[in-house]
Amino acid sequence: MAQQGFGILFQYTIDAGTSWVSVGEVTDATPPSISKDTIDTTHHQTPSGVRTFMGGLVDNGEATVEVNYDVTDTGHVLLRTRAGEANDLPLLYRFIHSDTAGTIDEFSALITGFESESPMDDKVSATITLKVSGVINYDAT
Repeated sequence: MAQQGFGILFQYTIDAGTSWVSVGEVTDATPPSISKDTIDTTHHQTPSGVRTFMGGLVDNGEATVEVNYDVTDTGHVLLRTRAGEANDLPLLYRFIHSDTAGTIDEFSALITGFESESPMDDKVSATITLKVSGVINYDAT
């Protein structure tokens, strides 16, 4: 059955996950993507002369969040600040999906991009890009 995307929450924590803060006015969200390297295991005696593979390292990719940007919003300021910090360590973030189970994708990530735009005939917005570091914990509330 199709699931409505409306209602997804993007959250950050400043106390290692004891409490969470929702980022305000999220207009679009792309949770982390998953890709896996493949390792070619083909050799000269491989049956039928057909290549064989095994799974390699997993990369949990990136996540993006677009917001109606408010330069005075505490959460927006914090994310912009984190984007500009050099030599930082991954911090915890999560998406809470709008499904009836309240599915949560929790992960550590670095904010690698914060791009705002101010079109003449539309709202001010910002796109925040996060690079996932390590595993994603999937859970339902």
